[in-house]
Amino acid sequence: MAQHSIVKLAEQGEPRAIAFLLTRTLQKYGIMARANLKGNCLKLLLEGEQVPHQTTMVKLVSRGMQKLNVAAIQTVKLYGRKLDAPVPAWRQVIKLTPNSSFSAGSGVGSSNSDLPYRSSPGMAEVEPKTELLKVETLKTEALYSQHSKAETPESDTSIFQLDDLDPETMILLPVERPLQFEDLDPDALILYPLEPESSEILTPDLDLTDSSTLAAPTTDSTFPELDNEFPDADSAADNAADSTADSDADAPAPVRTLAKVPKLPKRLTFCLLVWLGLQIGMNTLILIYALLGAGSFALYAGLDLSNTNQPFASLLSVVVSIADFIVTPVDRFGIWGTLIAILLTLFWVHRLHATLKGLFEHYPISPKGAVWRLVLPIIHLWGVWTTFFTLAAHLATRDSLKRLSLDLRRLTGWFCLLLLSLIAWYGYRLWTLNTVTTATVTNPTADTVRSLGLYVAKDAIFWLLSLTWFRLIYAAWRGTRTAYREIMAPFLPPRSEPRLKRTKAGVINITAILLGGGASLLSLAAFNCLLGLIATIVFINNGLRPESILPTFFDSESLLMLALLGSFLCIGLGGFLTAHLAEKGLAHALGLGVFLTFIGLALQQSALFPVLTELPFWFQTASMVLIIPAALVGGGLRHWLKTL
Repeated sequence: MAQHSIVKLAEQGEPRAIAFLLTRTLQKYGIMARANLKGNCLKLLLEGEQVPHQTTMVKLVSRGMQKLNVAAIQTVKLYGRKLDAPVPAWRQVIKLTPNSSFSAGSGVGSSNSDLPYRSSPGMAEVEPKTELLKVETLKTEALYSQHSKAETPESDTSIFQLDDLDPETMILLPVERPLQFEDLDPDALILYPLEPESSEILTPDLDLTDSSTLAAPTTDSTFPELDNEFPDADSAADNAADSTADSDADAPAPVRTLAKVPKLPKRLTFCLLVWLGLQIGMNTLILIYALLGAGSFALYAGLDLSNTNQPFASLLSVVVSIADFIVTPVDRFGIWGTLIAILLTLFWVHRLHATLKGLFEHYPISPKGAVWRLVLPIIHLWGVWTTFFTLAAHLATRDSLKRLSLDLRRLTGWFCLLLLSLIAWYGYRLWTLNTVTTATVTNPTADTVRSLGLYVAKDAIFWLLSLTWFRLIYAAWRGTRTAYREIMAPFLPPRSEPRLKRTKAGVINITAILLGGGASLLSLAAFNCLLGLIATIVFINNGLRPESILPTFFDSESLLMLALLGSFLCIGLGGFLTAHLAEKGLAHALGLGVFLTFIGLALQQSALFPVLTELPFWFQTASMVLIIPAALVGGGLRHWLKTL
């Protein structure tokens, strides 16, 4: 077969055949090989849109040459450079030992002065490696015999295999179309990718009937750059313009390669996530203000505080006034903040889909198409659904991203559901504004409570929507970043190993419990101090003497209920933090509740805080009973947010 004859030519030391086999493996990644033989030294030049990864290319060439086992070739000089670069970015000399392992190093007569090193932009300037690389012995004879017995032409030419490399160091996609030998220009050895016209195997134009003339490989004088050492940086810079013009005249047609994939929008993603985090904080303040306003009005109207407890009514008025002073500027900025978040998201979607179009060959959504899907109001929900579900479907094609793909689908569903809920709320609100019923006229208090409840529901939807928005963007970014790192591995430097987790599953995280307990106690102390300060101001303004403030506070069931509610929220905050820090969140939240219960019992029995003994019995009992449920509620909320 013709393909098998190419392997025979490569085994005889024909440089063009070796370059063909090497280029056939690396063509999808935009890397081309040129070869020339000078004596017993084979010179290989690897060129790409980006500088080929040195360690990976050395392993690939070394193992492939061991499979060929060419007796006439004892040394391989390997060069790697960027296309149109005047000098190579790195150089490696590989010594070959027939029928045994190989060694890579500087070689005899090779030193750093032989090659002036110049790094590409953005790369650190380091000296070329000259030390010997220790590589394990390969079973070349058994491996090559297995390929020679294969029936398909592709297996016959599988000399330079990426499967031989460590998958943690090099993760590559399989080559889609085998390169044919006639794709090589015999005069210049420049690759011209051709579309296959049929499924039949094309026969090279070379005359393979008489291979005796190729027994002693000769050099190719058409490549003086491989016959001689590369020039230094100064002389190469003088001829850069002329060489660039010549290469442009003979350049092949543009080919889609992975090296042309746009970079990930890292800074834009960081800015978007930070802004969405600020949106979550602002929506949290607005939601608390809505809950405070609705709760204070319900207490004031339900308990008839205007006749029974005038100090507490004044306290509620002061609290609501302070909250209104804080939240009003935040609420005014909320609309502009949301608009900025939308613009950042649209710009981010455009940049992300530019990367996806280059990363996945048949990605159906263009950058502009993705933006239009999200902008048009009529098809907005459909656009959000199809945009992120398409991304999830492409991420699911990789085994390492299947779990993340499911999370992305679930977050997209929640986001669309919350958008529908928000649209339904505005529709119901417009309908109620245009409808005046008899109940509204006869019972204005009930209508006010219902209106406050509606606004609380709207603020809760906005809070959940901003939280889901943040998690959706982060999930899409994390999946795209992981796919980018796996597919673009040939052009990325090797990453350092991640740190091992210090805590093992099943071990109690004492630090998480202590931090959660500290957060609960500090927030509880701050809340009680603020509540006591506001109550003191209100009581003094109403003519109450200072010595009567504390007994009046303890006698007010409404104030004690408010303090109990604040304690529940503060302990829930501690449970949330503990569940976030620990491996088993709910179990550690339960441990936090037990820990705080023991602290509360100890404080009641000790003489450090004698004022606690003056509290009503029902308040002391309720405060002890609600500690564990409050911690579990906080831990459960964190667990629910993880599953979104």
